[in-house]
Amino acid sequence: MEIILESWNKYINEGRDFPSIIKSLTAQRENIHTIGMMTAYFPKQNKQATPKQNKAANEKLEDQLKQMNLGFRKIRGKFDNKERSFLILNISREEIVKL
Repeated sequence: MEIILESWNKYINEGRDFPSIIKSLTAQRENIHTIGMMTAYFPKQNKQATPKQNKAANEKLEDQLKQMNLGFRKIRGKFDNKERSFLILNISREEIVKL
């Protein structure tokens, strides 16, 4: 039961960010000029990387975003496979390409 409650609370808390994310994506915030979305999840030789590899890669990306002083929100998505991604606020094209 405890695991179910933890999962539910996590889902509810992530859902609270949804209206804020929509405002960012639809240019309803004056201080947000650009948005980028990316993940460090990767395929490995046409196969998915292991969950452990993907988690480590995303943790490294998160550290890089923090070092660059970029605001971000963690999001979930599915592009062929389920993945954890970042919605990065006010990132330049040059910065996202470099990452």
